[in-house]
Amino acid sequence: MIVAMVLAACQTVPKKAAVVSEPESIVEESGPVTEPEEASTATQSTTNGNKVGFLVPLSGEHGGMGRGLLDAATLALFDIGRDDIELVVADTAQGAEAAARQVVAAGVDAVIGPLLARSVDEAAAILAGPERHVLALTSGPAAGGAGIHVMGHAPDHQVRRLVSHAMATGNVRFALLAPRSHFGERMAAILRGAVAEAGGFVTAEVFHDPAGNDIDTAVATLAITPVHPGDTDLAIAWLQDQEGLAAEVAIERLLSAGNQRAYDAVFLPGSSLLLPRIAAWMGHHGFLAGDVQLFGLDTLADPALFREPVMNGAWFAVPPDAGRSAMLSRFRDTFGYAAGDQVTPAYDSMALVSAVISGPRQRQITDWRGFGGIDGLFRFLGDGRTERQLAVMRITPTGPVIEDPAPTAFTPPVDPGA
Repeated sequence: MIVAMVLAACQTVPKKAAVVSEPESIVEESGPVTEPEEASTATQSTTNGNKVGFLVPLSGEHGGMGRGLLDAATLALFDIGRDDIELVVADTAQGAEAAARQVVAAGVDAVIGPLLARSVDEAAAILAGPERHVLALTSGPAAGGAGIHVMGHAPDHQVRRLVSHAMATGNVRFALLAPRSHFGERMAAILRGAVAEAGGFVTAEVFHDPAGNDIDTAVATLAITPVHPGDTDLAIAWLQDQEGLAAEVAIERLLSAGNQRAYDAVFLPGSSLLLPRIAAWMGHHGFLAGDVQLFGLDTLADPALFREPVMNGAWFAVPPDAGRSAMLSRFRDTFGYAAGDQVTPAYDSMALVSAVISGPRQRQITDWRGFGGIDGLFRFLGDGRTERQLAVMRITPTGPVIEDPAPTAFTPPVDPGA
């Protein structure tokens, strides 16, 4: 049975909270029970219940995002009806290390945040420890493990899901076409890791100028990558150990005289600005829809790509809508502005904290069955990474459709009691 977070609406809200924005806490006495829009300022007084630190930027360049995350967490508390949880809020724009020391000094039982990967790195040594949960909101390569769990929607979630589905459908050899940048190198490393875990092979990597000045050349280089018989032999050997029609069809394809590509699937982690140009050049250099399996990050969910013939059938992965649309609608009605999907990890983090803050800590938060949030099912791995159950979407000329639904459960470990 999945360990679910109860998200039913309730008429109570957290009565009290503290704001930490200076070297010492500023605590103000609360009035009557407030509605969520008033509670979002997090200026109510303390309680004798559980304390949760909330570390986000509330000023500066990312202040608007931080405010949205705080409002989402407040809405979660309102929906769940926990009036015994006190939010202790600190502005990381004034220094992540100082903000972390302030909430820890306030005696918090758990911490949600920070948002930025660099802030997590700065605050990790202060926040981590067996006495409290830490749910980082970052989607970057933050300091996972050591008691810090990453709640943001990181690209590796998507890549692992897509590679796994590709392997299951007989696509064993992978290629990469990515920008020549830190981001592109990170995507290459993620692809290599995901493919190695799944038992496949990376047979080509091509990088292009991040500004897109040499996309024509990069796509042409990818198109003429020679087939290495050794790679094909390894792929066939792997497929022969599998069962099912997909493996049989894939073997026939690899053995056919028409096997002109060195790869079965191509990962395109480009930006939404460059992907239409990449798609156009792929068509120019002889790629056809269905020739190889194209897949990418959720940036492929761009209507401009739906009109590109070569993109017909391409995949991307997204969380299932397990309540996200309804939550965002309530958010807009409550706070008077629309929030993007980027605030949903704060909502799920607050709901998760409310479910585990009073129970056995490490074993409960790392329960292999996972937790059901508004962004679907997720669980924490031993190294601090998060595994999410995502849906694979397929691009069609009229828009994306579900290629493979998000799984509704995780595979049990060999020893479920571990």
